[in-house]
Amino acid sequence: MKGVFEMHASKGNHIITVTTEHKAVLDTCKHIEKIGGQITYIPVDSKGEINLAELGSSHYRQDHLISVMYANNEIGVMHPVKEIAAIATENMVCFFTQMQHRLQEKFR
Repeated sequence: MKGVFEMHASKGNHIITVTTEHKAVLDTCKHIEKIGGQITYIPVDSKGEINLAELGSSHYRQDHLISVMYANNEIGVMHPVKEIAAIATENMVCFFTQMQHRLQEKFR
C-alpha cells in the first residue's frame, strides 16, 4: 500500500479502506495519513458487511487504491470482492485484497 501511495502521489493522495480491515492495513493507513495521505474508512453494518453503494459513490478523482480484506476471520464476513473489483476497474483505481485467511480455510 505504501509503495502504491508513493508511486502515484503526484496523481492523488486518497485511499479507501474498511473500518474492520486487518490491523496491518489500518496501521499502514495511519502512517500514510501522517505523511499527507487522505484515508476514507468505509463503515460496515451490524453484520460486518460493506455498503457497496457507499463505496461506489466515493469520489475517485484523487483515489488510487481501495483496500478490502476478502474474508475477515475475526467476524466471519466475506466481502464481495468481485463487485468491489468492478467498482475499482470502472473508476481506474487499484484494488488490493488480502485473501490469506480465506485460502487457509479452503485448504485445511
